Amino acid sequence: MLDLPAGPLVDADWLERHLDHPRVCVLDVRGRHPSSALPHAKLAEYTAWHIPGATFVDWEHDFIDVTDPVPVQVAAGSQFAARAGELGVGDGDVVVTYDDYYGIFAARVAWAFRYYGAESRVLDGGWLTWKDEGHPVADAVVQRQRATFSARPRPLLRRTLTDVLRARERGAMLVDARPRHLFLGEEGAPNTGHIPGARCLPYQELVDGA
Repeated sequence: MLDLPAGPLVDADWLERHLDHPRVCVLDVRGRHPSSALPHAKLAEYTAWHIPGATFVDWEHDFIDVTDPVPVQVAAGSQFAARAGELGVGDGDVVVTYDDYYGIFAARVAWAFRYYGAESRVLDGGWLTWKDEGHPVADAVVQRQRATFSARPRPLLRRTLTDVLRARERGAMLVDARPRHLFLGEEGAPNTGHIPGARCLPYQELVDGA
């Protein structure tokens, strides 16, 4: 039986103890931030070394609805399930994600799996903590056996624009987790500014490491 910790995180010691568990699927979601000059997933870094048994996920393409005009929206259930199965994630598996940038990519993919009904956790401290604490690394590219994943959406984990507008009318607090300069509209990118009444709480201020 898998002693899965409560809450959204697992630490590096727990993950090392469970690397060989058949129900634990580790996903490497390392990448460069979308606001950078050249956003990309770090396939080269994965190929060089990664957590043993981890499978690479391309945050720009995997689990993304490429037909949605809003960037990086989560894929529809059938598309998500197909890609999860290709990566070897099946019904009843526990997904553990990690990255090397504040956990934003890892958290996004973990949320997507949770939204579609799976158990998921983020590696606390990500790749840098894993490496700095001396846990094992590998360079073998991993291809898990194809599995069957059934997408079972949890609607309460995702809000539509209409939901947000109604919540705002009822006095709900909206939190904008983007960097402060985007919230304040200090740069010329199309996504600067914020929803009226939202509070600024940049994600970088909520973490204490990688």
